[in-house]
Amino acid sequence: MLHRFAVAAAVSLVALVALCVPEHPLTGQSPGPAGAGRDGYLFRFDTAAGRVEPRSDRVEESFHLELAAVTVDQPQYWPHETVNLAAFFPDFPDRNVTVTVLAKDGEQRPLPTARLNPDGVLCLPVMSGEKERMRLGQYHVEVAVEGAARKATAEFSVVEGALGAVSFAHEFARLSGPKELDECQAGWFLGNAAGAGVRWGNGLSFKNELRASNRPFTGPAVLKTRCMLPGCNGIEAGPQRSVQVVDGKLGGTLDVSSHSGPFELEVITPGGTVRHLFSGSSHVEREMFKLTSGLSRVFRAGLAPYAGARQVPGRQIFVEEDKGRTDDPVEIERVVATDDGTVSLRATREIESLTVFTASPRPGKGFERNAPHVVGRKLARGESTLIPIAGPWTLVAVGGLVKGGKPGEATPFEGHALAFAPTGLSMKIDVPATGSPLRATSVRLTVLDRLTRRGKAVSGVLVVHDNRVASKDPAAALASRIGDSFRDASGLLTTREESAGITTWRRLEGQVKSDQDALAPGEEEPGSANAGLVNLTRSYVDKLTRMAPDERQKLTSSIVGFSGSSGRQTVGPAPEDVFREGDRKVVFAGLVRTDRSGEATVEMVLPPQTCRLTVRYVALAGYDHLSGQTVVDVSSQGQVECHLLPLMLPGARVQAEAVVDNLRARELSLMVSGAGVQGQLKFTAVPGRSSHRFAIEGGTPGPLILELVGADGKPVDRRKIQIATPAAQPVLERDLIVSDGRPIRVEPGWSATVFPGPGPLLKGLVGNLETCIASWFGHGEALTAGLAAKATILAAIEAGLLDEDQRSRPLVLSIRATVKDLKERFLDTGSGLFVPYPGMAPSERFSLFMLENLRASLRQLVKLKRHGRELRETVQTAGSLAETVTGALIKSTSEPGVAKTATAEAIEIWTESGGRIHLLTDDAALQWVRTQVLGSLDGPTGSGGRIALTAADLERVRRAFERTGELPHLIQAAKVLVLSGGIDTPEFHRLFARIARRSILTEESGVIQGPALTGGIYSTPQTSIRFLELLMMMAEKGALATGPVAIVRAGATTGRTLDSGALRIDADPVGFELSAPARAIVQLTRPRTLDLSTAAGKLQGIRATLSSERLAIGGEATLEIALPAGLDNAEHVALVVLPATVVAKQTEDSLASYQGDMIYGQRASGGQRMQTLGVPFRGSSTMRLLLEGAQKGTAPGLVVVRSIRDVATATARPIGPIRVE
Repeated sequence: MLHRFAVAAAVSLVALVALCVPEHPLTGQSPGPAGAGRDGYLFRFDTAAGRVEPRSDRVEESFHLELAAVTVDQPQYWPHETVNLAAFFPDFPDRNVTVTVLAKDGEQRPLPTARLNPDGVLCLPVMSGEKERMRLGQYHVEVAVEGAARKATAEFSVVEGALGAVSFAHEFARLSGPKELDECQAGWFLGNAAGAGVRWGNGLSFKNELRASNRPFTGPAVLKTRCMLPGCNGIEAGPQRSVQVVDGKLGGTLDVSSHSGPFELEVITPGGTVRHLFSGSSHVEREMFKLTSGLSRVFRAGLAPYAGARQVPGRQIFVEEDKGRTDDPVEIERVVATDDGTVSLRATREIESLTVFTASPRPGKGFERNAPHVVGRKLARGESTLIPIAGPWTLVAVGGLVKGGKPGEATPFEGHALAFAPTGLSMKIDVPATGSPLRATSVRLTVLDRLTRRGKAVSGVLVVHDNRVASKDPAAALASRIGDSFRDASGLLTTREESAGITTWRRLEGQVKSDQDALAPGEEEPGSANAGLVNLTRSYVDKLTRMAPDERQKLTSSIVGFSGSSGRQTVGPAPEDVFREGDRKVVFAGLVRTDRSGEATVEMVLPPQTCRLTVRYVALAGYDHLSGQTVVDVSSQGQVECHLLPLMLPGARVQAEAVVDNLRARELSLMVSGAGVQGQLKFTAVPGRSSHRFAIEGGTPGPLILELVGADGKPVDRRKIQIATPAAQPVLERDLIVSDGRPIRVEPGWSATVFPGPGPLLKGLVGNLETCIASWFGHGEALTAGLAAKATILAAIEAGLLDEDQRSRPLVLSIRATVKDLKERFLDTGSGLFVPYPGMAPSERFSLFMLENLRASLRQLVKLKRHGRELRETVQTAGSLAETVTGALIKSTSEPGVAKTATAEAIEIWTESGGRIHLLTDDAALQWVRTQVLGSLDGPTGSGGRIALTAADLERVRRAFERTGELPHLIQAAKVLVLSGGIDTPEFHRLFARIARRSILTEESGVIQGPALTGGIYSTPQTSIRFLELLMMMAEKGALATGPVAIVRAGATTGRTLDSGALRIDADPVGFELSAPARAIVQLTRPRTLDLSTAAGKLQGIRATLSSERLAIGGEATLEIALPAGLDNAEHVALVVLPATVVAKQTEDSLASYQGDMIYGQRASGGQRMQTLGVPFRGSSTMRLLLEGAQKGTAPGLVVVRSIRDVATATARPIGPIRVE
């Protein structure tokens, strides 16, 4: 019986834990008020002697800050552009770093060793298409500090496309409420009637100026919100709204109440679409964590801007002040240091002996306990003491003895606070307000000490980019690392509060709001009958209406001199004797260091296109950093722009629109000629803005020429746009061989990289897994399933099967916090069973699910050696929990009933491939939530009810199985062979080769994406976890190597050792042989060229179908590309050339991290438009792309599906034609 087997296994495992983990007097003890005669979490007390001593062991094992950030200057590049990387490692000044670019198609490109500057900053190009076009696809760039376990990464993709016409005028500032929104040009904040940080029930208020062709837009627009949570993958997060925009004024409150985020705003106009992802809007970074305990006042903080929260000056950290009071001997008055760098502690009663110490991070050393600031001090009631705070945050630990009622009697107490230091920097960016295309300009930077106003020598990265490019601010990446640090500390020091909002959030129409300040005055609560994008609040509509279209205001914040522009103009119009050709999306990207006076000047040439540029500088000084930005308008008195998609197949006929801005007093003539145009067309451009339509036919590549000329025949402006037809594309052939120990012949032209096992090739898979876990709903089964996954990853790292990748420390802290959470919030002490969710009754079924996961966690945790000491108490606590729940289940009177329903209530799920899964589930949590919430959570807009919730959960299960296919069954069979001694048999080799190859090629984790409420499904299938377990079983039997393994044989060129411990052997004209131990992975790669016009047609049965072939501008359609049965969906990729009338919004398999970075899949961002992209099938026989009507006209497209191993094995299929009206 399932139930008895689980209980018996749990009993035996508890015995194993008792043997492996030594006794410790503090097992399971949580930090908090200390009792007499007991040690606290942060102090030891000797009440007899009146001593209070800090515990030195707690700081190192409890706190961490790996402050590092790696970003690239664009999320998407055209094939001819240059990828510029910025790296910030303040802990490692003047250290060498290795930079590796990993393509999703398998290629690894190690760059020459680079060096961080004396401030730990680096900026360099890592790829370039200037000489040779970059391959289409997704890339991952990794920067690792030599000799240190510190690494950071960034993602980007290469596509073919073009810039659209629509943009947001300003950067979205993070604000603390409607008053700030009223006073600034652009910004956003969140509101929630149930309280800041609640996962669901949020409204997002925003404001900005919408521009088209770099002028304020007037006309109709449609606003959509999208949720990028794994499992939602870009679905609409709320009702769309149609609005009328006047002079660019756009704003309101978006209903995102049913979704978790991160959230994206999409604005669709007749002239195109623009998007903005709100960094910090995911449920992980929105959650508010407790900063204080035992210090009378309760403060919380998160990374999202909530109404009423106070922003730490210069930090993406928002603090809720005084969210409750407790009766404690000491009171902390604030958790954000004042200008003197201190916080104040005040005694609320007479204290016999007070000791206060702090711990803060130091560059290159991590968290360190400072010498106690107060030792054994007596404080009278009302007396205060000041405590210094170092940035970015400091632990303030308070311990003492309170005078008792009898002479000589004293009661110990302890408390703590996580306190923040504002930035010590201020910044000004001085740049001309306007400039002409292709003219020189300069940027002057000034960085000062915020308090003394003296110049500050700092290093930083300056990026100047077209504002249609969604360039990531490195400060957001640094803020995310700081957020991870204080969230982990809070999880260890305090009891986590319920944050899903289930017990407090009511979406019942007509209920009274619990927090009237959650939204801007006059706005409606998200979830009410009229929720959605509400009308602009009258206060700032009036103000916006009064503003001139191009009026500039400086963004205000608590930082003095944030940014600004000089108001000067660069001299002269655009050069008249040269053509403005193409678009330069990034004008400058480089490392800039200020001198001792805090100043630096950078010269640059403005781009050929007319646009608005964002000028951003991120400065770093030790652990202090600051980001500032301003804008520059690039324009001239007479200019013409035409926004076209660059690729047009024969048969395309699109309606182009040339937009002329004529600021002269007389008419100008617009002459159009060149590719796709019959003869020369002539239009009259009157003073002001005018639009001129003309037809372009595909099939004739070359330049399209647009010239503005005056009455005297002299050119005023010349614009050149290259029109192309799809031709040859660089691609990479790839093969994976799992060695059987015999020599492997490598043919001429192929390079080989030999890995000791699959682990180094599983970076994408593990990142996928961790991203999905962060998206889960926090009921008990999900919590324990995540615990098992993290324990397995940590054990695989210790075993040398996975790269450290800076994961161990956060994993250790997360495991400790999770076990603490299980004990404090999920164990019902009365019954000895687990509750599905805090506030619910205990459940035998959920207890069984959670016990199984707890057992899986313990199996891995007891193996740990390097982290065994710091996890000792955690393992004992987990073992004790398992013992308690096991005992309660043994005593259960309803046990036979549980076993009986194990098969009777199993749910059957069918997958696309015809596979069938049976799951034992429990809907207790779902039914409970159903009584609290109307509608679905993180599901399609408009769905609701228990049936919809259940269906959504089961669909998540189906998708988790879909891309892993047969792997769960193959892995189980492989485990049986290992346990039965069959690891050296041919049968095991064939089985393992299939498992390893598919896991590496698909990078699919095989876990649930998103918040499922049904119990029993988070624990299945967990394909990637089962695979890691198999690898560890093999390593324990000596059947898997963990170090360099290649043995080069006759004819080979010299190999190079890569960061992953693998050996790379470059291509040889005559080929070569190599041998490697059994089960090593040999990856073969060869660069080739794919001619799209002559695809051989060797693959039969490929289908490319459209949901609609007629669209409006902004209308949506789905392109589905399907493989026939028999073609391995892990072994094929598609290259998609969309018709010149549509663009790709996203691929179906898009997966974003909680920071909004793409893990895999591709999405349009900012004002960029994707037309040609390479997409792997990744384990699914169908690939879907969401398309959007972008250009009026009719045009065909093309998709080429090819084998990853042989470029000649390819087939082309037509798309459309698609007509857009």
